[in-house]
Amino acid sequence: MKHGILMMAHNNTEVVKTCLRMLDDERFTLFLLVDAKSPLKPEDFLPELRHMRCVILKRMTINWGGYSLIQGYLEMLRAGVDAGMDYLHAFQGADLPLKTPEEIDRFFTARNGKNFLRYEAWQECMAPYRAFCRHYLVDSPITGTVNSCTGSTICWPGRRSCLWI
Repeated sequence: MKHGILMMAHNNTEVVKTCLRMLDDERFTLFLLVDAKSPLKPEDFLPELRHMRCVILKRMTINWGGYSLIQGYLEMLRAGVDAGMDYLHAFQGADLPLKTPEEIDRFFTARNGKNFLRYEAWQECMAPYRAFCRHYLVDSPITGTVNSCTGSTICWPGRRSCLWI
């Protein structure tokens, strides 16, 4: 099984290096996107990789809490899909895996082909959160209201849909 690690980094060099050492396995490919505003150099992480392949994406300016963060993940998703990955796993520069590469591969191999995302109509996904959240993305190109709820849902009211991650 081929796993793509989508890593977005802007600081925390040692945490990123630790994460890469923990996931260094021939079944994994790293798709690395470093914030253009960051002093980090993507090439500095390559010595940590003995078995994992690495794809360094073109740096882009990421505004944390902004639409550009979504754009960055979309770029990594495109690269992972184009590379033929079976599963894609999103990490930020402050994340560490809770499982070993063997456990991760065993879990997804047992569920080969299962999709862990779901798509719902706007009214269904937002009903429980209407009173709790309203976050406007700082650099949104979408006109109208854009909400991001509970940190795990991306909602576009104008499009009447939600993506649960």
